[in-house]
Amino acid sequence: MYGMTESLRPQVHVRAGKNWINDPNGPIFWNGAYHLFFQHNPRSPDWGPPNWGHAVSIDLVRWTVLDDALTPTPGGPDHGGCWSGCTVPHAGQVCALYTGVDTQGSSHAVCAAVSDGDLTQWRKLTEPVIPGPPPGMEPVGFRDPYVLRHGDGWLCVMGAGVASVGGSALLYRSDDLVTWEYVGPLYERDCSADDPIWTGEMWECPQFFPLGDRYLLGISVWHAEQTQYCAYFLGDFDGTRFSPTCAGRLDFGPDYYAATSMRDPRGRQLMWGWSWEALTTEARRESGLAGCLTVPRVVTLQDETLLIEPAEELAGLRGTHVGHHAGLVSRDEAVMLAVVSKPCYDVELELVPDAAQRIELELHASGDGRERTVVYLDISSGEAGVDTTASTLATFARTGVSRARLPLQPDQPVRVRVLADGSILEVFIDGQPCAVRPRSSPATSLQRSRG
Repeated sequence: MYGMTESLRPQVHVRAGKNWINDPNGPIFWNGAYHLFFQHNPRSPDWGPPNWGHAVSIDLVRWTVLDDALTPTPGGPDHGGCWSGCTVPHAGQVCALYTGVDTQGSSHAVCAAVSDGDLTQWRKLTEPVIPGPPPGMEPVGFRDPYVLRHGDGWLCVMGAGVASVGGSALLYRSDDLVTWEYVGPLYERDCSADDPIWTGEMWECPQFFPLGDRYLLGISVWHAEQTQYCAYFLGDFDGTRFSPTCAGRLDFGPDYYAATSMRDPRGRQLMWGWSWEALTTEARRESGLAGCLTVPRVVTLQDETLLIEPAEELAGLRGTHVGHHAGLVSRDEAVMLAVVSKPCYDVELELVPDAAQRIELELHASGDGRERTVVYLDISSGEAGVDTTASTLATFARTGVSRARLPLQPDQPVRVRVLADGSILEVFIDGQPCAVRPRSSPATSLQRSRG
């Protein structure tokens, strides 16, 4: 009854052949190919002690999922799972640093492994390189190392937080990726602060990298043992402390978490996230498949505004182009001119709204109109969003409205891009992304209408 039909299974997004995946880990370009790792439970469509899954691509578009790259070592510091982390090139090899969980599942440490060639075989260091949180600190979490080159050495940022205090990114320094010195908090924030965004009591999967003349600190907000969303801070870094000047969300949808990034050979900052199933536990177990990774996104900074767009290589997936230039498009015209009858499609539009106009794009609309997913622009309120409240009649799926405040102006073009792949939609509105898993019927039409 709940099973995911083949038309709803993502075809071009990275996913496991079956069972559970979550956080993307350690993306790297190595020996002419992109390698992307991810948390994988090969035993069940539920979360469980993870391996590092492994996918490879030469073009960022077509991915081959290989055998798992890292698996727990019985009795070792990662006996309870090879959790999230990163990879960096060093001395002709690739070094993976990841969170290892001990036999009891209570101690989190930073473990390391090295590989070369095709990155399918790894040699683990026998002891953790960071055995645990700083002395005297009792965090609600300590995990997910992110390593970057800085000057002649290396920096490592760890996700952490203190209950009833707030999230924290902890900074370490090393010359060799093995011996690490604790520097102090890179940045920490009160969990009660909510202007301009709330960031909870603990930060997972930190990302820290230069972007233009600033630095970006990305976090995944974890609070009261629940995943929330991905946020970012933009600011300045003096080598020890980070001072943010603005903040926001890395994706304004409900189905995006654990963002990770890399600098590619072209100098682009690429980012992936985990998109979970919008299903009940029972429905997920019957489908036998849980989670996929988003398409690669390019992160840029323009006039202090963070812009996130799909990597241009994704245009290589396009088939026959259907184009139209007009004002309002009726339902009949839309079906004729922009049919999206397959479960995978790519729609790119430039909309020029009038004053006080609300524009709606219907996606995945059923023939009787009872099921539909709506992308909308509301000029009067300065709001854009994705509405999945009517995406499916099924009672086992999660639905809602995802909203973003945008500087929408009458007579000013608004760029909208929709990437649909089975059950996942990635919507980009003027460089602001939204990932949703609407679970609706296969798409049948695209409509633009005046509200």
